[in-house]
Amino acid sequence: MTAKRIKALPIRRTYSGTVKAARNSSLGFERTGRVVRVLVDEGTMVQRGDILAELDTRRVDARHQELQANYRAESARLEELRNGPRPEVVQASRAAVSELESRLQIAELDHQRNSELLPKLSISQAAYDTGLFQWKAAQSRLEEARQQLAELDAGTRHEQVKAQEARLEQLAAMLDDVQVERDDSQLTAPFDGCIAVRDVDEGTVVAPGAALFQLVESGSLEAWIGVPPSIVTHVRQNQRVSLQVENQVLQGEFQAVLPELDSQTRTQMVVFSLPKEDGIHAVPGQVVRAEIQQPVPIDGFLLPIQALTQGRLGLWSVFVVQSVDQQWVIQRRDVELLHTEGELVVVRGMLEEAEQVVADGVHRLAEGQIVTTHVNHQP
Repeated sequence: MTAKRIKALPIRRTYSGTVKAARNSSLGFERTGRVVRVLVDEGTMVQRGDILAELDTRRVDARHQELQANYRAESARLEELRNGPRPEVVQASRAAVSELESRLQIAELDHQRNSELLPKLSISQAAYDTGLFQWKAAQSRLEEARQQLAELDAGTRHEQVKAQEARLEQLAAMLDDVQVERDDSQLTAPFDGCIAVRDVDEGTVVAPGAALFQLVESGSLEAWIGVPPSIVTHVRQNQRVSLQVENQVLQGEFQAVLPELDSQTRTQMVVFSLPKEDGIHAVPGQVVRAEIQQPVPIDGFLLPIQALTQGRLGLWSVFVVQSVDQQWVIQRRDVELLHTEGELVVVRGMLEEAEQVVADGVHRLAEGQIVTTHVNHQP
């Protein structure tokens, strides 16, 4: 084979990690209350929206009914304001004004007569004062009745309608709040998965936010692999990486890199998604291994390991075929072993670029031996 110098060697390394569920949530109620029903147990498979448990809603229901009744009453009041006064009420107000006008005329005539009789001492001062008071009182009552009639003719004031509409909006918001509280009385699954932990039974009074269930997503698994920071860039470039879970070899797709180093292993966590295919058996917690290719800078020659032979003074050598006097002669080249990768080695030393290296069978050859060459091949 022809010796060719390389500047970098793609080295495959295996790193270990853990299979994790893409989503793993601790679930609990957002309000306090007494649990009246628990519908799942550990190991139960659930779908998104399935009810897991329920709280007692009697107080919430009673408050909801009360608010609904108030809303209906205030809605009727708003409709009344928008429709304005009824014709019967306006007609009655007009009749009242007419009656008061008649009474005012009578009171005014009585006052005029009293004014004529008082100088003649035909009536007492007290009778005169009483008549005067009745005349002025009749004027006041008539003015008040005319103002009420004017308000009825003008209809309901715009400000009153707006105030009543605001009251209805307030009640609607309170009803929405109670509805949210009723919805929060049912704990539902946020995604498809399996109940891993159940920490509640009927009759328990729970606090807001207390973890009652552990839900592990089914079908979406990830591999979390710790790798040295120096090869994170190469992982991103590869995108897809060969993953091994027990005896299964899967193709993982790059998802993300966590920004911080692990304080114990001093590695950076890389996340790969596992394929969603039938026949793949993996569960959270299993050990997963990733084979990642990393180009390592190196200056030397890549040869098969069979090309090495024991040299002088404990060194390594390779045999090359050199043309001497129109004959092919075996010559030795002392080399230094830089790296071993499976059945391949990287060496440097007395070997030169483009020299013809004996790739195999060196144990049958000796330095200075004359040979015949046939087919060139690469490792």
